[in-house]
Amino acid sequence: QRQRCLMRAAAAAAADGNATNLLKSDSAEAAPGMLDASAARTPLVPRVLCLFGSPDDTNSFKPTMNAIFAAERHGIAIDTIAVGGRDSPYLQQAAHLTRGKCTTLPSALSAELLTCMINTYLPPPHLRANLEEGATSGVDFRASCFATNTPVELGYVCSICLAVYRDKRTKCIACDSSFEPQSNANGGTAPA
Repeated sequence: QRQRCLMRAAAAAAADGNATNLLKSDSAEAAPGMLDASAARTPLVPRVLCLFGSPDDTNSFKPTMNAIFAAERHGIAIDTIAVGGRDSPYLQQAAHLTRGKCTTLPSALSAELLTCMINTYLPPPHLRANLEEGATSGVDFRASCFATNTPVELGYVCSICLAVYRDKRTKCIACDSSFEPQSNANGGTAPA
């Protein structure tokens, strides 16, 4: 459900960005000397805020990454707030790739959450560099194993769908592809 929400928000923000560009092009064609009210306004910058408190789900990896890449392509910042001390490597990467911010709150106390949202996420991305930053955790770039949902530093990748696994498998659980056995240095065979 989180990936559907993220994809809808990214699509809406992209559509809003396209509408802003359309308004700019329409106002550029206005007659000379005509007062243009849209020129005085600051253009809207589309962005997405994800508030989450549940662990990552391996079934949401592909749709989440598709939404992240779409947002990155359209210049849409994805900001994330992890509530309850749970981090999401997927959404950490989303914030990093789209130049958004990722914050982890130890609890869902309304005062803490409201303060975080106002001070960190209300200012537009171009002004955030001028604001004092709180403590942020590093981004976990490790892939998650599709079978166990645990971070993997060195693993096996399906060549069809790019699913990552901690241990060798004979079949991909993400796309149902079978892996051909490969011959090893001793002349025997081992699963790919």
